[in-house]
Amino acid sequence: MLTTWRARITGKRDRSLVTGAGVLVDAGHLLTCAHLVWGCSDLTVSFVQTGRGDLQNIPVGVSYTGPWRRPGDPGDIAVLELPEKVDLSPARFSLRPGTAAELNAHGFPRDAGPFGSVLRLRVTSSHGIGEWLHIEAATGHAEFPREGFSGSGVYEENSGEVLGVISDASHTESRRTGRMIPVETIRRHWEDIDDLLDLPWLSRDARVRLRAVVHGAGTGADLTELVMGTFPGIPRPRDLRSPWDAIRFVAEELRAEPHGDDRLTRIVTALSTRLTGPGVRAGLQEWLRTAPSSPPPGEEATGPAFFLSSCAEDAAYAERLGEYLRLQGVPVWHDAHVRWGDDSVEETRRRISQALGVIVLVSPDAERSSRVIGEVLEGQRRNRRFFPVLLRGEPLYILGATRHCDARDGAMPGEDYLRVLREVRDAATGTAPPPPAEPPRRAPSWEAPPRRTPPRAPIPVPHVTGRASVRKLTSLLDGGGLEHADIWTTTLLLDAAGRLGDGWMRRLDGELLPYGLLEEVDAVWARSMGGTQGFGAQLARYGGPPPGTPAGHAGDFFALADALGWRRGRQATPRYGEFVPPEPLPAGFFPTLRNPQLEHHRGWHDQWRQTAMAVHLRLRKMRGRR
Repeated sequence: MLTTWRARITGKRDRSLVTGAGVLVDAGHLLTCAHLVWGCSDLTVSFVQTGRGDLQNIPVGVSYTGPWRRPGDPGDIAVLELPEKVDLSPARFSLRPGTAAELNAHGFPRDAGPFGSVLRLRVTSSHGIGEWLHIEAATGHAEFPREGFSGSGVYEENSGEVLGVISDASHTESRRTGRMIPVETIRRHWEDIDDLLDLPWLSRDARVRLRAVVHGAGTGADLTELVMGTFPGIPRPRDLRSPWDAIRFVAEELRAEPHGDDRLTRIVTALSTRLTGPGVRAGLQEWLRTAPSSPPPGEEATGPAFFLSSCAEDAAYAERLGEYLRLQGVPVWHDAHVRWGDDSVEETRRRISQALGVIVLVSPDAERSSRVIGEVLEGQRRNRRFFPVLLRGEPLYILGATRHCDARDGAMPGEDYLRVLREVRDAATGTAPPPPAEPPRRAPSWEAPPRRTPPRAPIPVPHVTGRASVRKLTSLLDGGGLEHADIWTTTLLLDAAGRLGDGWMRRLDGELLPYGLLEEVDAVWARSMGGTQGFGAQLARYGGPPPGTPAGHAGDFFALADALGWRRGRQATPRYGEFVPPEPLPAGFFPTLRNPQLEHHRGWHDQWRQTAMAVHLRLRKMRGRR
């Protein structure tokens, strides 16, 4: 059973019954709150979900307590030890804050009976208050944080992962709020939990061996000073509490350093000269000889990687995101100094052409950045998948048909977003089958609102500003970027028809296209390409369907595609990256009205056909008015 790790804890304090909850972390230990067991006698644990009599009212002892001594103190953590190991599946822990998830906690208020009750809750912000996260009841007329929920594991409903434990409740019941201690805080006080976590900077076996060597070791130097001496020039870090805390800081929080710097080896080597205790130095030296080499989290990926596009104004978040993704096992390439159009443009294009996908940081500044827009257009030209992260404002209009990860609160993307990136990574490296294609209008899981909770306000699809957009088309064509200009033209028309968020047009949507916009776009293409490209050139080569073929139907489209060079015999139409033929281009080939955003999903060819027919039916009607 998924939740057999949930346990009821009882004890006696000053002749009064104390009840609370705990989380089974391994076969012999439970995690709970220090204030729950402080000063208690006759502590027992019951695994009420199992239905087994041998797992009820088991006497336990306290093997560890954090620094908590009175209400409001940090470190409100305790670990209970079972007299014998139990044959139950322990909890799985996650370092995510859970701000967008449906969360539950199973507590044992005295009036809830022996099986307790379930609290539905939400975390109101990923930004902590001290070392806690603020929580509140998700419903107004059901269970709320109160006595009996201390030590309850806060778990995600769908995955079952535990994100922390409840430690406090408001003294005023009408507020229905409390606090939880997240796993990130728990590991600061009880380092043993790191052996249970999936931390990507080192294999679990090597990490467990390393922590075992340094656990309890003494040091003849201030650890903060030791780290600063080992990595000169870094800002002064937070106070480091133990040798393991110093190792963990270097692996997870130290900013990126020059290529080839194995930071983990450097800090372990430095500790091996300073730590004291029986066998510590020899153990560290043996570990350095046998442990697998691990690249530092900030080192640039040399294999397949995601391309991270951002403007200068978003550089700070981009740097944090790059470190975060690498720490999560997602390779990223990012160079904030590349400028679209400078001498590095070929390197940027090469990186995008080889990228696993393109992560775009979206903000009003990015929307104005020629570099970001250029990188997005190049990614579309190369048929890369996009994973936009919305920092401020509205979604990027040129990615209107691609769902954006909402990070407007400044937090890092959540586990669902990471899962998609890992699936793409694994599919590309052959370590896992590729994820099945999904319809383009279906939102990825990171953007879908959680079930049975109030949905977040939808991210609005922006509209392109007409005159500025046509000017952009002119600049793209003047710069020789035919494919970029082609994709931009499709964006202009989709926006004018109100279909930017869908990425394609239905036949009747073409009636919404202003004749003035069609004429202006055609004039830009005709002027730049000497009359060989544009809508006028297309109409000259194909003015309507052959006799007996209904206008706008499939036969009409295939005849149009043959006339403009979009079809090559009876071969399957290639993706956009291989679609444009080498020069000389067939007359009327551009604009193609294709949207590469859709081409990672089934049905894209039919959507392209409908878009092309919607536009050309409107063009024929416009020609008839002249």
